[in-house]
Amino acid sequence: MTHDRLRVLVLGWHDATPRHLRAVARLYTADRHVVHPVLSESGRSLARRGGFEQEGRAHARALARAHELDPRPLLVHSFSNAGFWTLASMLGALGREHPFVLDHHVGTILDSAPGFDEAMHVSFTARTAPMAFLPGLLVRLGRPPRHTHPILTPLLSVFFGAWHLLAPAQIAFMRGALQTVRDAHRATADRAALPLLSIWGGADRLVEPRYVEAFLDRCAADGVPVERLYFPDSVHVRHLVSHRAAYERAVRDFARRVTDT
Repeated sequence: MTHDRLRVLVLGWHDATPRHLRAVARLYTADRHVVHPVLSESGRSLARRGGFEQEGRAHARALARAHELDPRPLLVHSFSNAGFWTLASMLGALGREHPFVLDHHVGTILDSAPGFDEAMHVSFTARTAPMAFLPGLLVRLGRPPRHTHPILTPLLSVFFGAWHLLAPAQIAFMRGALQTVRDAHRATADRAALPLLSIWGGADRLVEPRYVEAFLDRCAADGVPVERLYFPDSVHVRHLVSHRAAYERAVRDFARRVTDT
């Protein structure tokens, strides 16, 4: 059966603003899809035990209410690790509490994610977490956004290294998100595998391409239909800006294809 319009859930990156997500939403509203932008709560989720699961349940409940009123195919467009972890927590909550919504899930777009593997050692967290948090912190301090800072980077590295050791439940969830997302797109007895479009950049300092490529290779090995759009010169979550025409074309073509389900 062919569906004319999608419900698109846009999961933002850490420190994304409503203005950022409106730019993404316009890709879909131009084709009259219904868009639900979601700002990341990654800071709160990291700070409390079970934070990711609580965030996932909240988004799952909101989607369930929306689908009860207006059922339509669901496309998720997720950004960076924060969006990826939100996606995993939401998919887990939907499977446990609102499985009928998953019957509407027709595909996923991953932008600049995932940037980690199942090991995720403390050294990895101490190195990468400061890069994720620094741009927003510097803006709040009235400074230009950057991924590194001569004073704040070492301080944040110590903080996040200690946090990694003191938050085993959060780390376990974050590691397990890779399998959760893979499994949610694999074929089951009741459903064909769901397509996955990945968009990433070779100049991304926060999300190394090797992690994205390893995840996609695992998905493809599991029978997931994987589409890849790689920009060698593009940086983190900026592909829509630096390669607008190619990005828009890929996203809109993918959205059109997944409506035929």
